[in-house]
Amino acid sequence: MLKILGVDQSLTNCGWSIYIPEYEIDLVGVLKTKRRSVERLADIRNFFKAILIHHKPNYIFMEEYAFGGRGQDMGEVGGILKLLFFDYRIPFCSVSIQHLKKYITGTGAAKKDLMMMKCLKKFNREFTDNNICDAYCLSRYGAEIIKKGIKDFSKSYNINIKQGYERIFT
Repeated sequence: MLKILGVDQSLTNCGWSIYIPEYEIDLVGVLKTKRRSVERLADIRNFFKAILIHHKPNYIFMEEYAFGGRGQDMGEVGGILKLLFFDYRIPFCSVSIQHLKKYITGTGAAKKDLMMMKCLKKFNREFTDNNICDAYCLSRYGAEIIKKGIKDFSKSYNINIKQGYERIFT
């Protein structure tokens, strides 16, 4: 059974979504942590390790870094997650924020409230937390790429997907 994990990485509110296309089932949530430094990174690692062990996703689609002045910290979060996914041998890829927004809204410059509104329209799924919404949209983005294949997906949404994405499917 295909299970796709979507991850909206953040230092304080990591959104996540497990989507199972075969049954149109999803599980969503957000990890909120107020701890700092290495303790925060350990919380994030341990939380996602538990998700990998319990839910056993086949693929992971995570949002590329949105630094906002905290590039080093976000790089550490991303590095922790990528290493964890690598250790569990789960194929993963980073999705640009603009690609995700274009897939959901039709424009790469959409604001968070438009993303949540379009998610409701596109998938009949309503969220009050934009981190969970983004993670859910990432899991659905991944499901469609896997279903259509990269070339057909790119044509459908006029999104120029990097060649590096193909590595996760070979």
